[in-house]
Amino acid sequence: SASCFASPLFQASSHREAFSRGNCSSTLPTQGKSLFLPLDPLSTISSILGAWLDQYSEDFRKPPDYTCLKQLIIYVRLNIPGSDLERRARILFTQFQQQERAEAETEGERHHPSCPLRLEEENGLSEGKSEFLSFSPEMAAEQFTLMDAELFKKVVPYHCLGCIWSQRDKKGKEHLAPSIRATVSQFNRVTNCVIATCLGDRMLKPQQRAKVVERWVEVARECRILKNFSSLRAILSALQCNAVHRLKKTWDEVSRAASKSIQVALDLQSQLSPRFLLLSETYVK
Repeated sequence: SASCFASPLFQASSHREAFSRGNCSSTLPTQGKSLFLPLDPLSTISSILGAWLDQYSEDFRKPPDYTCLKQLIIYVRLNIPGSDLERRARILFTQFQQQERAEAETEGERHHPSCPLRLEEENGLSEGKSEFLSFSPEMAAEQFTLMDAELFKKVVPYHCLGCIWSQRDKKGKEHLAPSIRATVSQFNRVTNCVIATCLGDRMLKPQQRAKVVERWVEVARECRILKNFSSLRAILSALQCNAVHRLKKTWDEVSRAASKSIQVALDLQSQLSPRFLLLSETYVK
């Protein structure tokens, strides 16, 4: 994306100035001779900006003022009034405003991540724990996979660029890479869910807590079968965090099969990237 190096407003202005110098032409070969055809500057600029709006709309997401997008709308209205480009720019502006309002309404939920499995609780997590155990590992893994799939389908590839993602924590850059932030938030929600079900009820005996751990191991195994490596990694990360990993009495009660499954998954993921892991398991089957 050009926004890695310059703002949309600067790029649009540069294109406009280049065409306004009157040196715009294309060369077509005609029987050994060159035929110079003048280009329509506005048509060319319209094509460039149209492709930009369609493929890299996030470049124009600069809340709360959306200065670049507003400037673009003004420029198009003055130079190409009533065009399809103007209509698309206005629609994008409306979409950004609606998304900003929706995000503001769910701000509390983002700051207080909840377990995706909807654990109903009043005192501690005892009720949530038993409700979690009532879910089959297959169903829990399928639900996580459905949520992850929806988020990954919305990922904008260039949000993964280092020049974009590395600026995410800088002041005024909080809006960068929203599609990647959403996947990270989902990963954290799954991790928090695992930790909450394992630690929420202090009255649980080691044997009872071990049952919860074993159930999460089963969910992780189902996620692996579904090729959902995001939730798989989230579950393993939670089970390996200090708060859970230090529960020696609980882990002593965890079955050997469950402990072995965790170790195998950890060893495999440490050796292979998700891409090679997916390919190798596909070929094995």
